[in-house]
Amino acid sequence: MGDCWVVCFEASDGFVSGASATATLDKDVCKLFGPLRPSPMGGDGAGRPADPDVTGGFYQPVVARLGRATSLGSVRLDCDLANVDRDQELSYRKQYRVNENPRINRVERVTDHDLQPLAAGDAASLEDSPDSRVLLRASWDDCTMESNCGDGLCTAFEDQTSCPNDCNATPRGCTGAQPYVWYDADTERVQQRREGISIAWYASRGHFENEQTGLDESQAAASNFTENTYVAGSVPGPATLWLVVRDTRGGQSWEIRHLGVTP
Repeated sequence: MGDCWVVCFEASDGFVSGASATATLDKDVCKLFGPLRPSPMGGDGAGRPADPDVTGGFYQPVVARLGRATSLGSVRLDCDLANVDRDQELSYRKQYRVNENPRINRVERVTDHDLQPLAAGDAASLEDSPDSRVLLRASWDDCTMESNCGDGLCTAFEDQTSCPNDCNATPRGCTGAQPYVWYDADTERVQQRREGISIAWYASRGHFENEQTGLDESQAAASNFTENTYVAGSVPGPATLWLVVRDTRGGQSWEIRHLGVTP
C-alpha cells in the first residue's frame, strides 16, 4: 500500500494545471472504480467490481497539487446499476440527479434573546473580549422530498420535457440536505434517502469547542442547522473563521467569517 501511494502522488502523467482545471474521465471508469465488472487484463480473469460507499456511490480518485502541497480527493461517478432488471434501472434513472454541493446560507450568533447574523466580508462582523465563549449557528436550505415543477430545482422525475424551466441547460438542485435515490441490494428496491450534513470549524485565533458538528441522515429531516461554541482565547486581535460544509455524497463548499477579539 505504501508503494502504491508513492506512485499515485509522484506520477506526472494525466495531470492538468491552472487556476481552474477540467479533465475527462476514462470511458471505462465505471469498470475501473464503479459497480461494473472490470474487463480481463492479459491472461488474468475479470476482477470484482468496486464496493459502494454507504450511500451507494462510487468514486474516481483525484490528485490535486498546489505548489509542493498534494491532496487526494475524489469525483462521484454516475454509473448504471449492476444486476438489476429493466424496470429498476428505469426507476433509478428517472429519480437520479447529480449531487449539488451543499452551501451554508446563514451564520449567526445565538444569544438568549435572538440570532445575530455574521455577515460575509473582510471586516470583522463580531467583536468579543478575550476568553469569551460565543455560540454560533450555521444553517442551510430546507430541501423537500417532493418534486415541485416551477420551484427552480431540477429534482426526481423532472426533466427538460416535463419541466423545462427547472431542468434547463444548467439545472441545479437544492443546496441543503438533498434527497437522493439509491438501490437497496438487501430489499432489491430503488428508494429515496436524504443526505446528512456536517460542518468542520476552523479558526486562526482561539478555537472551537468541537472540530466538527452536523446531522446524520436520520436527523437531517428534522432540522437545517448545527451549532458550535467559539472560544476566543486570551490573545486579542483579528480572527478568521472557516466553515467547511460537506454532505454524505461527497459534495462540499465553505464560508469565511471575520471576528475581532478586543482587550
